[in-house]
Amino acid sequence: MTKHIVDLSKYNNNIDWDIAAPQLDLAICRVQYGSKKIDTLYNEHIQNLEKHRIPHAAYAYGCYVSIADALVEAKDFLARVNPNAQFLVLDVEDDTLASCGSTYLAEATQVFINTCRDAGWKVGLYVSHHMYGSYGLQNIKADFLWIPRYGGNKPEYECDLWQYADGETGGWLDGIGKVDLNVLNGDKTIEWFTNDQELYRIFIGDFNSVEWIEEVYQTIKDIFPDYGIWTQSLDDGNQRIIIGDFNSKAWCDETFAKLKDTFPSYGMWVERI
Repeated sequence: MTKHIVDLSKYNNNIDWDIAAPQLDLAICRVQYGSKKIDTLYNEHIQNLEKHRIPHAAYAYGCYVSIADALVEAKDFLARVNPNAQFLVLDVEDDTLASCGSTYLAEATQVFINTCRDAGWKVGLYVSHHMYGSYGLQNIKADFLWIPRYGGNKPEYECDLWQYADGETGGWLDGIGKVDLNVLNGDKTIEWFTNDQELYRIFIGDFNSVEWIEEVYQTIKDIFPDYGIWTQSLDDGNQRIIIGDFNSKAWCDETFAKLKDTFPSYGMWVERI
């Protein structure tokens, strides 16, 4: 069965979760429209998504009127988001432009995103296709970009998520009805969005001499100065060197091959964590 990425709000108010859940990889749920309008179904959607073990994220439709107000909206958003959300999104559309105006739209948008990132979240920008090349929005720094464009044409801009249909342009799933549908549109995998990435570590050892492990450790550090490298003490008094974490098996294998060339007689292995 093909699975889908959807975004949900109070307008998706009659979901048959037993039918809908098996079709979903991820649901991005609206928390608020501005600071004063809280989505009345957000918490209910989250309860059902977690019951059916579906990863969820959260978005806020920006309606800030100034840079200072963007900070207020971001803080309200952070206070309302379920802590199990995989990431956050700021939604910037025509209503955002109407409320903020064009002069400070990009700066206010960046303040909102930075506030959420500073709180430890992965944060994306959703922006209308016809707005992205204007008002400085193309210069916004976010963790990913999400753009809607309907009718079969991909966005003209590079982005990570493409909303290819909404409820009025053919977006439909059994169990939900009319719904916004999205698809990956870049190098980021679904695991990147759901924080379910495969991670790998390289282990080298065991060493029974402090001088020996220090020499090997320094050699590895010279070869890979930017890699995370640490040692592990074992119950028998020996030690191991650990290198990681790698979020790509190919990257891990390439590093492993270089290490094996450098230390052909040493015991080393890879583990997925």
